[in-house]
Amino acid sequence: MTGDSSAIANSIEATFATLEATEPYLHTHQRRPEELLRLSGSCEAPIAHHLRNPTFATDDLTKRETVDKTNPSLSILLESGFQKKTSLIFDHLARRDAVGGFKGYDEQIPEPMMNMIAMELALLEKVVSQDNSQRR
Repeated sequence: MTGDSSAIANSIEATFATLEATEPYLHTHQRRPEELLRLSGSCEAPIAHHLRNPTFATDDLTKRETVDKTNPSLSILLESGFQKKTSLIFDHLARRDAVGGFKGYDEQIPEPMMNMIAMELALLEKVVSQDNSQRR
């Protein structure tokens, strides 16, 4: 892993840890930290899959990673050749949730969730700009 990717991975882990420690308690109805999901794959991946809330269905609620073979939506991606070294997959909300994931907050989307989404989008932007620079 390059220095830049290592720093990004460390920053994502720190952001996820903050999210995990605070976000479940900010919902109108308290949520479980176990519902939060880590990104799957490599920060150096040339391909990124930015998913919009596909991870609700699972046979294993203890699995804390986005990639889940028991989820119908994700099994399609896995069958298309997902490999951790060459792909990155993340759920926009970083949690197992029914559609409408932002509705559970009293007033505004909490800062830890916004920070996690910002980190995911920055990582996605890195993958896209890397791909564009390689095409030139």
